[in-house]
Amino acid sequence: MARRVAVIGAGAAGLASARWLLDSGLEPVVFERTGAVGGIWRADTGLAYPSLRTNTSKQKTAFSDLAFDDALPDHPARDDVIAYLERYADATGVRPRIRLGHQVRAVAPRDAGWTVDGELFDAVVVATGLFARELAPDLPGRQGFRGTVLHSAAYRDPRAFAGRDVVVVGAGSSGADIAVELAPIARSVSVSVHQAPTFTPRHYRGRPYDHRATRLARMLPAPIRRWRTRRAVAEEYRRRGLRLERLSINTTPGSDFLDELARRRVVMRAATVGLDEAGVRFADGTRADADAVVLATGYTHAFPFLPPGIPPTFEGALALYRLVFPPGIAGLAFVGMTRVSGPVFPIAELQARWVAAVFAGRVELPPVDAMTREAEDRIRRAHAIGDDQMRVELLPYLDDVAARIGCAPSLIRHPRLLTSPVSARDYRA
Repeated sequence: MARRVAVIGAGAAGLASARWLLDSGLEPVVFERTGAVGGIWRADTGLAYPSLRTNTSKQKTAFSDLAFDDALPDHPARDDVIAYLERYADATGVRPRIRLGHQVRAVAPRDAGWTVDGELFDAVVVATGLFARELAPDLPGRQGFRGTVLHSAAYRDPRAFAGRDVVVVGAGSSGADIAVELAPIARSVSVSVHQAPTFTPRHYRGRPYDHRATRLARMLPAPIRRWRTRRAVAEEYRRRGLRLERLSINTTPGSDFLDELARRRVVMRAATVGLDEAGVRFADGTRADADAVVLATGYTHAFPFLPPGIPPTFEGALALYRLVFPPGIAGLAFVGMTRVSGPVFPIAELQARWVAAVFAGRVELPPVDAMTREAEDRIRRAHAIGDDQMRVELLPYLDDVAARIGCAPSLIRHPRLLTSPVSARDYRA
């Protein structure tokens, strides 16, 4: 059984990991490279632009121990989330375990344990997330472009783009939010994409849109679920005089973005293929004048502190058992390394509970070959349909992890769970 456990990162996943390690009688030490908790939500140390807010409702986003304040809007803003995570660190007793301003340089296996910058631990939890390294396309002509090119990670103040022609490359959450911020003050805003996502509302008929995703709804046949989604989303498009061409596998919460499309202050363009001195060239042969390009092209993981080959990969993807445990590497786990059309905090909490149970010796993992097979099969399936291999479905994934640690909710004892929004509290009943 592990005793001392190093947790790398004091964002939401790292805080949840430390909370549940403490609950299992273990001794976590949290290493945080910046001077405060909160991870990517902090404007000073993270990736948070002014208008950032949760994509999911506060009822579904919250950890099981602590609700968001009733007075907050359904989708809390950046500073509200930071305050929430600060409260969580205090309420769960995690704060005294955090070492702020400690950039981890080297994690290495040693005997039956691990060392973190030379300090001995029984186990390690990596909770640095999927936003460690920026992804940026190679844009022909960039050297000759007279304007500004920056990644969305460096975007902070929309006023810097007042009166300018801006092309935002990418229409995920960051790209859509930034386009909406710029629309009232930029001379023009174009959003360039390979394939447009489906923009979903944050609210639908007076309540948060994600409250529709109940256990009862999940029991419906897939074609009916898809029909319900298309009907609801198409209704939001029609209200704005827009047309939903098709449902995409990729969705972006975008009520405000749809509003700006309807006002024509934001226009959609084809994929960016290059730059010239004064503008952007698109895949359909058109171009647009531009003196600023914002690359909202995403992020990926990075583990510069781990030895080569850890974690293992398969076909270029992380080969983690259920996106948590590297097969055959004892005493190491990853928490919060998932993408989901839904809240991440509950997933991080259930993963943290699973990790704590394994490290405390209460739950065993399957044989190494079975773990490896699961990881590789999942990666093959994702690649076959062109999906992100780190993506999970919220409810099936939560239920799967819960079953492994004996906290799957009973729908007979708690029938209200059939029709209520899925949340981390469901697994504490």
